[in-house]
Amino acid sequence: MGVRSDATPAPFGWDGARLSGQTEAYVLLHEIAHYQLAPMDRRRLIEFGLGPGPDTTDYPGAERAAVLHGIERDREEAMASLLGILWETALGHPALASFLDQNWLEGAADSRAARHFTDVLHRLIADGFVDARSRPTFLTRA
Repeated sequence: MGVRSDATPAPFGWDGARLSGQTEAYVLLHEIAHYQLAPMDRRRLIEFGLGPGPDTTDYPGAERAAVLHGIERDREEAMASLLGILWETALGHPALASFLDQNWLEGAADSRAARHFTDVLHRLIADGFVDARSRPTFLTRA
């Protein structure tokens, strides 16, 4: 993955070839997780074909590039969110802020929140993006 390092503000977190270097480390790890999860054809799309991301300033451009919508998009966002958090943990970063920021602890007392977390984690394991010890792998979707 390339990283955009020029001083001008980046219109996208991922422009189809490079990450914006003007963001927080946890956002970069989240984008790397998106790269891992996206099939090869979507890796070349702005924001991985998912529509505007947290650092997107060109919303219309990201919307035009979107090819994944609805539950499929939500499913991939959840997987990228948790995979990015697992990368944070594996690299020794404090992941608590990401758990809070990305709403993983919202409704934690409700069994549905725990079931959602478990379902997403099991999907990441089944697809090979996380090993049996909940550590991220270097696998990218073919």
